[in-house]
Amino acid sequence: MCSKNESLIGELKSISMKYLGVAWDRIPLILTEGSGVTVKDIQGREYIDCTAQAWTLSTGYRHPKVIKAVKAQLDQIEDVFFTYDNIPMLRLTQRLIEITPEKFNKVFFSLSGSEAIEGAMRLAMRYTGGQEFVTLYHAYHGRTFITEAISHTYPTYVSCKRGMEKFTPKPIRIPNFYCYRCYFDHKYPDCKLLCVKFLENALKHQADTKVAGVILEPIQANGGQIIPPPGYLQELRRICSENGVLLIYDEVQTGMGRCGKMFAADVYQVYPDILVIGKGLGAGFPLSCIITNEKYGFMEKGEWGFTYAGSPISCAAGLAVIDVLLEEKLIGNADKMGKLFLEGLNQLAKKYPIIGEIRGKGLMIGVEIVKDKNTKEPGPNETRKILMKAQEKGVLLGKSGLGPHGNVFKIKPALNISKQQVAEVLRVLDEVLEEVAR
Repeated sequence: MCSKNESLIGELKSISMKYLGVAWDRIPLILTEGSGVTVKDIQGREYIDCTAQAWTLSTGYRHPKVIKAVKAQLDQIEDVFFTYDNIPMLRLTQRLIEITPEKFNKVFFSLSGSEAIEGAMRLAMRYTGGQEFVTLYHAYHGRTFITEAISHTYPTYVSCKRGMEKFTPKPIRIPNFYCYRCYFDHKYPDCKLLCVKFLENALKHQADTKVAGVILEPIQANGGQIIPPPGYLQELRRICSENGVLLIYDEVQTGMGRCGKMFAADVYQVYPDILVIGKGLGAGFPLSCIITNEKYGFMEKGEWGFTYAGSPISCAAGLAVIDVLLEEKLIGNADKMGKLFLEGLNQLAKKYPIIGEIRGKGLMIGVEIVKDKNTKEPGPNETRKILMKAQEKGVLLGKSGLGPHGNVFKIKPALNISKQQVAEVLRVLDEVLEEVAR
């Protein structure tokens, strides 16, 4: 006989198979309960979650201060249409201005990173009068028409645009920073940052009309957790400033303490004209925003506004997140735990030649898996096996990587992960790599 729980699982999986519209790979887990850095499935199995649910849970599952703030707001008012003000939204606006560089003094709210990136593009076009944008190879910026257009994580987002060409015009694309697989077969620093030098040529020779902005993640996420070499962002900033082109940072994934500073911009001390954040700001509630200054902060009346933008519930959560990050020193913990991970992963790399490169800042870590360390042939099948076996042993990992290969596994847990949990993840990875590399 089937137990009551088995019957429920069967019923829920049937609903998923029959009725749920999907356009992405599905992981056959029904998650039901989370606490801190761990999550349980419907069968009661516990996992250390190194995905933080698409990196949204920067303070972990059900942080008491976040939940308390949300519950308190529910006792006041649950929703306020964006044409009215609400207290959490205004308080969060002030808080965001306080934690960003002094030059920022304007905040626009939205719900997702995709919308916020599109809003940043609108601001750049309004200010410059330009219509074109420069983006990088292996960029990912969202899933609306325009953000898919500027994304280039081949082949997934290329196939997304097929048949949609009317609404997905191509941007100007230049090589991304990717020292492990340099497109020009150079070595840093002898390369003299040739990849960013392409921007100057692109601005002069590839644009049919005026360029409004350059959009990039300071650390590429879906592209493979790729870190810029020293001096890259400084050179990028110089080129944009000298050419009257706005620099837009997509920090939807890198922001809110993930990289060991509040923003990746703080890691490199190179700041954009427009900053976009989301994910970890909302603690699982829909919240994103564009932060800039009054110089660039103009839109036409009626051009920007979403029914749930600046929701008092989401903004109450965002306020609590910022407080927790600072009061509990979680940003410093991200830096410390990230270093522990990198130290352990580098030890594993000495044992397992399928590890091609390890990249990370804070708790934004990627491990590139290869079939052969000399040829650097990507190992997508090996990467999938690592994710599956880690899940079986109680660790959830993410995946991204070079184009169709998907050969990078990601470690991006909540920022309150402990030393003991880091050690357990590394222990599991040691077992898994031993099995996969065998």
